[in-house]
Amino acid sequence: GNLKQIGLGLIMYAGDDIEGGKLPEKDNAEGLNELVTDYYLTAGSVYVNPRSKRHTSGKDNEPLTEKTCSYIYFGGLRDTNKYPSDSPLAFDKPGVPGNTWVVFLDGHVESLQGPFDSCEAVIKALDRPHLPKEHRQWYLDKAKAMDERRDKLEY
Repeated sequence: GNLKQIGLGLIMYAGDDIEGGKLPEKDNAEGLNELVTDYYLTAGSVYVNPRSKRHTSGKDNEPLTEKTCSYIYFGGLRDTNKYPSDSPLAFDKPGVPGNTWVVFLDGHVESLQGPFDSCEAVIKALDRPHLPKEHRQWYLDKAKAMDERRDKLEY
């Protein structure tokens, strides 16, 4: 449901980028907020996993905050990436009950046996052997940086 819609919104956003498939640069709610302000996906309810107890839906067309967004988003990717089915775009924030859902750059969604207590744990659980080592390291570094700011990211 929601992550699939977010993934499709991001793919449309990238497809409209005349510079060549650029996705929103900023991470998390700040990056996903570009889907709201640019009118790709304005429904506040889409940005909250219904299982989340820490996040509440914002109003439609209103800016997202970490409190009104229950997903981690990795900003700065391009849809010209050569490994779209192995490149995660967004996933449930750590602590959301149940399995963790992940949307990838090609738009498909997968479920990981969860929940997880950190972004780093989610990235490690993905275990994508086809993804080049430097790409895997980029995701790990970004996940660790997010985990260091977990209080601000509301998880």
